[in-house]
Amino acid sequence: MSAMPKIPSIGDYIHTPRFLKVRIEATFALMEDATACGYTEPTHLYDLPYQVMGKHYSLNHMRFAVVLNDPLPKR
Repeated sequence: MSAMPKIPSIGDYIHTPRFLKVRIEATFALMEDATACGYTEPTHLYDLPYQVMGKHYSLNHMRFAVVLNDPLPKR
């Protein structure tokens, strides 16, 4: 059994398929909260207990946040 990956913290750098190396500037427990704060761009990082989402804050500049995946599917 493999160990659970570490959930990134603010200030950590993560390699993503879409944007390569990104710095985490926020964390959210719910996707709805991240979306409300403007984090809508996916980074295509899959198969982890979290997602990394981006938001544009100026032309050619983005910020990134970790969003925890919902462990239980909604019914």
